[in-house]
Amino acid sequence: MSRALVYAGDTPQSLTVLNEWRAHGLAALPAASDGGLPLAIAAAQEARTMRDPIGGLATPIRMGGQVFGVLLFQQLGGRRGWTSGDVSLVESVASELRLALETARLFHQQQDVVAELDRLNAAKSDFVSIVSHEFRTPLTGIRGFSELLRDDELSTAEVREYAGAINTDAQRLTRMVNQMLDLDRLESGRATIELGPVDLNAITAAVAGLRPTTPLHQIVLDLDPALGPVTGDRDQLTQVMVNLLNNAVKYSPDGGEIALTSRPAGSNAHVSVADHGIGIPVSGLETVFERYARIGSEATRFIQGTGLGLPIVRQIVTMHGGRVWVESTLGHGSTFQLTIPLAPRSGV
Repeated sequence: MSRALVYAGDTPQSLTVLNEWRAHGLAALPAASDGGLPLAIAAAQEARTMRDPIGGLATPIRMGGQVFGVLLFQQLGGRRGWTSGDVSLVESVASELRLALETARLFHQQQDVVAELDRLNAAKSDFVSIVSHEFRTPLTGIRGFSELLRDDELSTAEVREYAGAINTDAQRLTRMVNQMLDLDRLESGRATIELGPVDLNAITAAVAGLRPTTPLHQIVLDLDPALGPVTGDRDQLTQVMVNLLNNAVKYSPDGGEIALTSRPAGSNAHVSVADHGIGIPVSGLETVFERYARIGSEATRFIQGTGLGLPIVRQIVTMHGGRVWVESTLGHGSTFQLTIPLAPRSGV
């Protein structure tokens, strides 16, 4: 033989060369050359061995009853008369090749499964570490203050102070548990959406107004009054803005301006939340939207959180047919952006 080619593809028209063997001194096929492709396509379409009068023979490679590739032999420099023995041998080789390719495919699938199991195991370890740490802090406070209430003679003012601290820690625990339950409902599709016209400007302004002011942060609104309503769930979209604003405050511990901006962008509403905080490395721009993901660094080690706020944001925005992403410069801040389709305009 002058050349042997193994083609693979989901359809006869998508066949590409998987491997090529050629006789000594014979140049490889140019990338733009179709080689014996017409004969290979014919063998795939007919699902049977095909021969041509100028030295080509192609036989399909089947897997699970479907043709997924073709084995093709060529004899260059003259005609070749293929005997029935030749055809039988080539078809046997194709059968062995099918087993080899199937084994390779299963091996790669196994590698993917192992990699996914490793990822899930690492995520589980991160979850246990993060949740145990985040739960331990409020539980320690609740235990300490409740012991003081039980064992010490306290004034009314002290009782109220300690009870208030216990209530604050209990509320923090409740928020963390609710975040976990919310994300589970969203990811499993069990969350219900009550659709209606929603004014994102009104939600953004309300969230900014309810956010407890701190001497370190200044919240600035730049909301385009021309922005039309979106069709969505008001409560869930409010949670999106709350999570994004809380995230901006949390990750700009030295304070600074936090800008909330809205504008129409074609058929979408575009909203962004920009801070001047610690920023996110390039490797973490997608990771921050994964469950329990935390960007570990010296700057974030003392920042509290379960890593669920941004995954919840992405789930809600995705359920509304939108998209959310972040742009960031490490050490200079981050801008979280989202788009949600605008509500259709009613006819006149």
